[in-house]
Amino acid sequence: MSTVTYRHEVNHSYKKGGVKHTIKEKLIDGEKGLSITYLKKKGDDDMNFYRIVIQETDKNKFSVKEKKGEKETVKEMSLDDLIKFVKGDKNLNFTVNYMEKERGTYNGIKKQKGGSNSQIGGMDKVYKKTSKKSSKKSSKKSSKKSSKKSSKKSKKDDKKESKKAKKDDKKESKKAKKDDKKASKKESKKAKKDDKKESKKAKKDDKKVSKNESKKAKKDDKKVSKNESKKAKKESKKAKKYVKKTAKKDMKGGNGSASASTTADEENAAEEKAAEAEAEAEAKAEAAAKAKAAAAAKA
Repeated sequence: MSTVTYRHEVNHSYKKGGVKHTIKEKLIDGEKGLSITYLKKKGDDDMNFYRIVIQETDKNKFSVKEKKGEKETVKEMSLDDLIKFVKGDKNLNFTVNYMEKERGTYNGIKKQKGGSNSQIGGMDKVYKKTSKKSSKKSSKKSSKKSSKKSSKKSKKDDKKESKKAKKDDKKESKKAKKDDKKASKKESKKAKKDDKKESKKAKKDDKKVSKNESKKAKKDDKKVSKNESKKAKKESKKAKKYVKKTAKKDMKGGNGSASASTTADEENAAEEKAAEAEAEAEAKAEAAAKAKAAAAAKA
């Protein structure tokens, strides 16, 4: 024998723009308590999915499970809180009139014709007692089952979230390592480029300094050589002048040809001496130039 005293059920589906829309309303009341289900679905997209399931777990105590998209919440409510809740949701309008006015007016036992009032009263008492006991037992069982199911689902969801979090952490770590490697490579490349640039600049500067030193050394050598040569020529000129002066003096003294011969020899000796002095000066200048060039090359 059915223990349901009231049932409301409406299934409505249609297609709009090629997308299937489904709406389901269900309200069942009886010895097992009140049960309300509402479903609204648009296509196969989870984001357009809405479902609410209300189950009486104990006398005037209800479990309310609401799912919007992928998010699901579970709440416990009293009868007063539930009535406020369904009034605030236009999708649950089909439940308001029943819960406020009709609930409790339906009965699962028919009155027998010709029966006495005391018999009917007795039957009502038996029914009420049995119904209350059965309802309490059923509610307790349903509550336990619902709690177990909810706990199992919660554990499953937690496991899923933990797995997802680990995966995300792994992904982030991998990305961070990749970015660090890339940055390190870039820095190393830049450092090498800078070192190369600095080395090139240093070589260029050394070359420039070396060139300037060499140029300066050559200039100094040339100057020294010129001064030495000039000095040698001056010495030679002085020697020639001295020889001429001596020759004149000898001629005045009457030495004659012998004096002339002596003068020529002395002139030649003086010229040779001047030439030697000039050659020596040039040799010294050349040696000094080579020494400076070697020192500049070494630097």
